[in-house]
Amino acid sequence: MPLSSMPSPGPSLPAGCTNVKVKNVGADPTSSSNKVDVTTLSDTARVYQDAPLVDNGAGASPSGVSATVTCSFYGAGPSVTPISTTSGWICTEVETEYAVGEMVKGTATYVFKEADE
Repeated sequence: MPLSSMPSPGPSLPAGCTNVKVKNVGADPTSSSNKVDVTTLSDTARVYQDAPLVDNGAGASPSGVSATVTCSFYGAGPSVTPISTTSGWICTEVETEYAVGEMVKGTATYVFKEADE
C-alpha cells in the first residue's frame, strides 16, 4: 500500500488492516540535547557546541529524519524483524489483543531504515 510522503512505497501492511497512522520526525537542531558542554576552566560562562555525532535513534536517516507507520488490524499480525539485519520498512513492534467473544485485534509499528553504507 503506497503511503504519501513515505521514503518508498511504504510497508507491507497486514491483512485486516483497519487504520494507518504516519509520523515523520526530524532531529531538532536547536535542542539542548544536541549540544555538548565544552566549557573550560578559563571560561567565565558555560560554552556549548553542537555535538559531532547525534544519535538519531533506530531507523533514522543520517539527516535525523525518521518515518514511523502504525496500523491497527484484525486477525494475525506481522512478525517483528530484528532492526540490525535488514533495511527498508521494518516491523519493530506488534501488540495483539485476545478477548472472549471478540475478534483478535492488534497494532503493528514499522520504521524505515536506510541501507548501511
